[in-house]
Order: sequence, then C-alpha cells, then structure tokens
Amino acid sequence: MEIRYKEFFEHGQDFLDMVSAELNISPARMYFNTDRSLNACARRINDYFLVEINAGAIPGLIGIIQDLPYKFNRPGLSKYRSMPGMQGAPWLYMVQFLLRYFLYHETGHLVTYSDKTEFNKVEFANGSELVNAPTGHLREMDADWFSAVHLGKYIMNLFNAIGGIAKVGKDDLADVIALMMSTAMLYYIDRNNFGPDLYFAAHSHPHPNVRVTYFLYFLISVMCDEVLGGVDETAITNKMYTLTGQLISAERIDTLTKFNRIRTVHSHEIVAYIKKMMKNIQEVPELCVNRFGGQWEYPLIN
Repeated sequence: MEIRYKEFFEHGQDFLDMVSAELNISPARMYFNTDRSLNACARRINDYFLVEINAGAIPGLIGIIQDLPYKFNRPGLSKYRSMPGMQGAPWLYMVQFLLRYFLYHETGHLVTYSDKTEFNKVEFANGSELVNAPTGHLREMDADWFSAVHLGKYIMNLFNAIGGIAKVGKDDLADVIALMMSTAMLYYIDRNNFGPDLYFAAHSHPHPNVRVTYFLYFLISVMCDEVLGGVDETAITNKMYTLTGQLISAERIDTLTKFNRIRTVHSHEIVAYIKKMMKNIQEVPELCVNRFGGQWEYPLIN
C-alpha cells in the first residue's frame, strides 16, 4: 500500500506543479492527512493552494474494485487483460482513474475559489450537508467537468504512450473508455450505498444519479471530440452499463438495482435539472468552464 501513496503523491504534485501557474493557483501542494474516511478537500491557507487527500481515500477506492482481478478472467472481460498498455492488470488502471478523478476534481475547486484569500472547500461524500444547493451543485458540476477534461487527457496519454490510435485502433480505445466510464459508475454507486432517494435542490452535492449522468456525458464528449469521430457514443454508453453489471460486487447488487431504477424512472427529471444548472453558469463567473472558455451542452431533451 505504501507504494500507492508514493505514486499518487508524486503524480499529484507533478500535476499541480505543471498547471498551477496557468491556473493561477500557485504555489500549489498536495498532501495526505490521517483521516481514514474516503474523502478529500481543497484549501487555501497562507497563500498556499492545497489539495488535501484523506489517508483513507486510497484503500477506500481500492476497496470499491478489490474483487475485480478474478472477474477479468471471465469471457467478455478477459480481453481487457491483453489490451495494449493494460499490462495484464486493467483493475490497476481503474484505481488510477479514480485517484486522478479525486485530484482533478479538487484542483477544479482550487481554480474556482482562487480569488478568495482563504477558503476551505470540504467535500461531503454522503451529500448530507445543507448548503446553498443551486450554487453549490453548480460548483460541483464544474469541478466534475474539469476532472472529466483532464481524465480524457489521461486516457489519451496512455494510448499515445503505446503508439496512439494508429497502433491501438478506435475499437480498443472505445472499449477502454467504456471501462473507465464503468469505473466512475462503480464509484458513484458506492457513494449512494444506503444513501438518500433522488433529490435535486438540496444537500451539498447533487445526487449520485445526477452526478454520474453529467460526468459520463462530459467524459465521453471529451473523448469523442478528440479522437472518436464516427464512433457510436450510445454503443459505448450501453457497453459501460453492461460492464458495470458484470463488475459490481455482490454486496452492491441491490444498490445497483436501486440506482438503475432511479435512472430509468426519473431520467427526464434528472436531465431537466442538469440543463437548468447549465443555464445558470454565467451567474458564477469564476467557474472553470467560464474561465477557460469551455462549453456545456446537454442535448438529450428539448
């Protein structure tokens, strides 16, 4: 486990060193605290921009996929072991994906709060804290967008390191994107275990069903805009749902069933709430999407 902390710390600090000047969050530092829960936060103290990761985050994230290695021996999943760049251990890339999601999400918060002299943006994984929900939810969606953009770059860097699309092919890349999207699904399902029923304008964070809906849209949009022109995005999404069902742990089956039921029954309400938030981005000019000229579009319903 020690090597996981070392590797993640080195990557996290290297990332912050690389982007901090451009993002106006310099000097930026990442560190681990001693809290054993699965959480993280962004702070600014004494002119330092800080990403604080709970010590429990790494074992907590690993725990979400801890029983996956043997599942990749099954028909339909074993192909991921032999894909270029996976080195026979696709679950390790799933862990790295989740760790980077944490890092990039908190970095997004650093950017949006960078004009404040001091702040402490603490994440509440169970969404139980009451805040100004409309603005708070918009900030969370913005941090997830920022994370999706950089996770898309992370996936592309993996493929470019082994020869790019010319060597790997779009089909394999589409399969890996579906696997990474499934990883995000597993995380949000875990966050909703024993959690509240669907809600909208309440709590510190959007409901996990809302978050996974817009996050997966952001991620697949980034990847398809970059390299997957002509690939059926719906097919990738359907593959992601199939993978999630194959990879979910036995003790999370009931949560997955509840999660999927909410998504199916309330899909129009979920998308309507997302589109409502997107219409309000100009009200919060410090959002990453406003600072860096990004665009949010969500053309699922009229």
